[in-house]
Amino acid sequence: MQIAGLYILYYRDDHSFTYALKDPRAKEVSHEDIRPLWTNGDVRVAEAWALKGMGLFALISMHFWEQLIDFEYIDVGANYGMTTVALGGFYKRCGRNNRIYAFEPGEVFALLQETVRLNRLDDMTTCIRAALSDEAGEVEFHLTPAQSPASSLLSAAVQRAGIVETRSVTVEARRLDDFVSTIRYTAGLAVKIDAEGADFKVLRGMPKIRATKHAVIQIEFFPMLVDSYADPARELIELAKQYVMIDVGDTTNTLIANSEIPGFVARVRAKPVPSTDILLIPYNLPAIKTLTTRILNN
Repeated sequence: MQIAGLYILYYRDDHSFTYALKDPRAKEVSHEDIRPLWTNGDVRVAEAWALKGMGLFALISMHFWEQLIDFEYIDVGANYGMTTVALGGFYKRCGRNNRIYAFEPGEVFALLQETVRLNRLDDMTTCIRAALSDEAGEVEFHLTPAQSPASSLLSAAVQRAGIVETRSVTVEARRLDDFVSTIRYTAGLAVKIDAEGADFKVLRGMPKIRATKHAVIQIEFFPMLVDSYADPARELIELAKQYVMIDVGDTTNTLIANSEIPGFVARVRAKPVPSTDILLIPYNLPAIKTLTTRILNN
């Protein structure tokens, strides 16, 4: 599929394929149609910063560049690679070469790798077939082949209404702290976590990163799934001690006030699709007000 200047490989029988085709920018193409749709260095960072509707991690990356903070991007739950290749393409178009690490334990991993190659990003992107969690080792991973984004470490995630097929496999799990200790040192990290409810387990596996780096993190917040191993409100209250929290799952980005966390959790539970995305910006980030204001006005 070609969408917004990117090529994404899908399994046709995955619901994700049908869903992606609903985007007016998307069209199905053959391998013979594939050609470069952008060139390195054709985007000016200052102009991109001023544009409305920019991707969150594009804004975060531009803020890191402006503050001269060396960083890498980590995509946890990369699935077919839409976020990975969108950001990688943006980096190259800005003339940058920050590395990307894309984690995906599911059966779509082979297509993730090929999607990275088709978009000419394999020189800066490392794909790792593993789950991230709070403990390392072999773990049970619950696959949903017809709806791959719903796959999860949590059995509760595949017991939801609407899941049409599921089976379990054994996969490797890593802690993000352990992985980051093996790569090039950077003062900053941009981390996207989409772990179908297991997001707080991923956060528990990165205490050193959170204590020592300028790490801006996005999580998917699905209270009903978090209930299976933690108190969602209590987890957010703890995060509020270290981060400015912004609800970025709706059309309008909104600050989550510390005093309103219980009410916020209740509102998310009551949504037709009871989840949202939360951006965590650490209080120690240089010029935090600049980034927070830009995101709230995106």
